[in-house]
Amino acid sequence: MTVEVTYDHRTAWVTFSNKGSLNSLDLGTVSDLADAFERLANRSDIDVVVLRAEDPGFCSGGDLRFVADYLDDLDAAVDRFLDRSDALVKSLLTMPQITVSVVDGAAAGAGMSLAAAADFSICSDRSTFHPSYARLGVPPDLGGSVTLTRRLGPHRALNLLLLQARLDAQTALVWGLVDVVVTDGELSDKLSESLLRILNLESAALRATKSMVLANTETRTLEAALGIERHHLKAAMSTPSYLDKIRAFTADAAHS
Repeated sequence: MTVEVTYDHRTAWVTFSNKGSLNSLDLGTVSDLADAFERLANRSDIDVVVLRAEDPGFCSGGDLRFVADYLDDLDAAVDRFLDRSDALVKSLLTMPQITVSVVDGAAAGAGMSLAAAADFSICSDRSTFHPSYARLGVPPDLGGSVTLTRRLGPHRALNLLLLQARLDAQTALVWGLVDVVVTDGELSDKLSESLLRILNLESAALRATKSMVLANTETRTLEAALGIERHHLKAAMSTPSYLDKIRAFTADAAHS
């Protein structure tokens, strides 16, 4: 697990990886991402923050191995994870900088919610988006109840989460889950072009525009929404059905 932050001309590049698990989000990764975004939110010299992952893919969601390791004390373990994932989402959604997610491959479950939390999302045409939550019998986390509803509208967000639709890149664009789709080989060039257009604006104008737009979209506080997510997620993760799925996953992984 690594989280690396690099800088270039008013832009911070946050790259995360969790090798061997398609960049799944364990407690360490979420904590390091939260720390990075909390620090960046206070940087007056940074106007754009880009979130990306190392190949392969973007993020396969929450790391079920973390859940399996703490089945005997799952309630406390989930609280530790959600404390840091909530901090990450709050920073992503409230930081004054423009945030950009770059998806090149699969984004599933919490990975899809994470990508959707950015102000601007660009993906390659090989990317796919998978809800994955209902398959495990849990509701969305990482602010998905907020960000997916904000991007898709309530009816389409509910459709995506309950019917478990697997979206290809073009469908994700039509639905509003991403903002730009390019061929895999053009992703870097299109990202650079988009960043240049954003950075042509003065820092004060960027921050003021984001602040005013977001102030007019909040219907309930982010704190309240994340609290509701936590309540329902923990309830779902304590059911025998969910615990059986985790034990089955662990057994399958041990034999693969």
